Amino acid sequence: MSAKEKKLAAVQAEIAAERAAALGRAEARLTKALDAVRRFDAGEMKGKKRERLLDDASEACLSYVVQREALGLPTADLQSQYGVTDEIWNRMGTTTPSDH
Repeated sequence: MSAKEKKLAAVQAEIAAERAAALGRAEARLTKALDAVRRFDAGEMKGKKRERLLDDASEACLSYVVQREALGLPTADLQSQYGVTDEIWNRMGTTTPSDH
């Protein structure tokens, strides 16, 4: 392998690592947001507004779906895999930060 090929391989490996890290961050954000909604619904969180939690969860879900699709990964089972409710799933893309 030439020096040029080694540099290219190193850059490609770095890009792949960053893609994986970004996907991991998006997944962590999704699971945290879904957990917050579940905790609120179970009466464990006080002082939060459910609508805001739903908006945060739907935004995190959309981000995760986009990340997966950008990487060519399947998204068909995400709703059942992560326990995303229809209420959250159907909100994706309908809110903006100015809605709060």
